[in-house]
Amino acid sequence: IEGWDWPQIRSRIGYVPQESLLFSETINDNVTFGRTVDPALVRTCLDTAQMGDDLARMEGGTATQLGRGGTLVSGGQKQRIAIARSLAGRPEVLLLDDCTSSLDAHNEDRLWDGIRRECPGVTIFCVSHRPTTIRRADVILVLDAGRLVGSGTHDHLSRTCREYAEFLMAEERREHSCGFGT
Repeated sequence: IEGWDWPQIRSRIGYVPQESLLFSETINDNVTFGRTVDPALVRTCLDTAQMGDDLARMEGGTATQLGRGGTLVSGGQKQRIAIARSLAGRPEVLLLDDCTSSLDAHNEDRLWDGIRRECPGVTIFCVSHRPTTIRRADVILVLDAGRLVGSGTHDHLSRTCREYAEFLMAEERREHSCGFGT
């Protein structure tokens, strides 16, 4: 990206923070974010982000007016609308900062399937503490105190990276202590 100027960077990179910010506008306006976006693309992005079923239950659909800061929708819906916003820019690089943390396993599975289908060739950097999310990556980078301590697939790191193996065990213990285990 050294050769890119700021407008190129903004047009080529999509970003979804962990805490999604929505505006007290319509869902459509939150997705288009001041850009001219074909209505069919808005709908495709919302469907890819797993908002289709939710929109069908909303009287106004994409014209539904959101309250201040995105009130009137759940945390998971906020994240999915923010994901649709990032996809509507047709980025080459997608930065996802733990943005699936409010999604249930079913919606997360469908989201990743949709992103793979609708965004072929997009490079995705996903920061996450959820093993189910991390396992989907082609390459996992393990950081410890800001230092790279391992990289590879889930299977490779499970066998070769002490920090990754410890992380997985800690997450498994946490899930079982919270009653999420099987």
